[in-house]
Formats: sequence, structure tokens, C-alpha cells
Amino acid sequence: VIGDVVNSTARLQSITKNHSQDVLISETAIANLRDPVNVETRLVDRACLRGMSREIGIYALPDEPECDDLI
Repeated sequence: VIGDVVNSTARLQSITKNHSQDVLISETAIANLRDPVNVETRLVDRACLRGMSREIGIYALPDEPECDDLI
């Protein structure tokens, strides 16, 4: 399970330049936030990342997210 998280994170990091973003986050990560409604995100793509069997939503975060909202 940890391997899946690390692989997904590496894949997201590798496509940040394609989307002109510093930070990208998956829909799975958003669902696991303490209060996802209060975290501003913007859908930038839906893709099946290499090594994954299903398509996921890929979101951009604001330039300076509040750290407390991400924990």
C-alpha cells in the first residue's frame, strides 16, 4: 500500500511541468484531508497514471495553501 502512494506521488510530481503547476494533488489525497471543503482546488486533468489501473482526478492547489488545512 505504501508503494502505491509513493508511486502515485512520483507520477504526479513528474507531470507538474506539463500543467505549469508547482503542486498537484490526487482526488484520493483530497478525500483524505481533514476538511476537504475548505481547501481550494482546481481540476486540471483526469488521467490513468502509469502503474495505475483506473483514471483519477488531478487537482492544482493554490500558490500558498494553508498548512493547517492540508494535515
